[in-house]
Amino acid sequence: MDASCSDEASHRSKQIHNLLRASFDEYEFSPVPGKEIPLLLHPFRLDHVVSIVRRYSSAPLNSLRPHKNLRQIGLSDGGTADSLFKKMKSASREIVSHIFPFVPTCLPFGGHLKLLLFSQYPIALSFRIRPTRLTKFEEAFLDDQIAQCEECFQSIPPMRTTLRLQAHIYEQLLMERLYGMRNNAAMGAIEIASPQPIPDTVIDAVGSLITEASGGTLYRLCSCC
Repeated sequence: MDASCSDEASHRSKQIHNLLRASFDEYEFSPVPGKEIPLLLHPFRLDHVVSIVRRYSSAPLNSLRPHKNLRQIGLSDGGTADSLFKKMKSASREIVSHIFPFVPTCLPFGGHLKLLLFSQYPIALSFRIRPTRLTKFEEAFLDDQIAQCEECFQSIPPMRTTLRLQAHIYEQLLMERLYGMRNNAAMGAIEIASPQPIPDTVIDAVGSLITEASGGTLYRLCSCC
């Protein structure tokens, strides 16, 4: 609402108020006077901040052994997807850059929120999403990565079924990322802040709410039931 006039901001705030009331039956919401907003945005000193970030690595298409260059990407440091893809670009046609996706989780929030209440000092959670769009370089980069997977798939002998499957899986992941980001791209930032050092248990709990373990566990749990 930063670029909105006062009347438009008031109209939108009423819409958000109605949405919150409809979504959370157990809570009550009320408007906040403008002079109290700065205090709510900065209720305490943020001396310690932790970001929940995604990982990426260079994935070899001609081997099942993972590359030993696992790195982290944080989307809260002002960087752009364009600069990220430029860092990930590889000279080898047998290596593609793989961003580990966030795997949706169905875990309830109650226990994790209670963990925050048990803390001896305040802890804030921040979830921010900023709409963006792919640049021409980013689209060309993803197109090239898909072509690399396809070339590798065709060059691998038919008897190497596992390697061919791996190349096909990476190709599908890249295609989903390309077509998804063309229509609905956004930069996300997930942060935990506190005036005191943040316990590892809180960091792990928030992380488990954001994403399951790599590969996911929901299917395996359902298979065991």
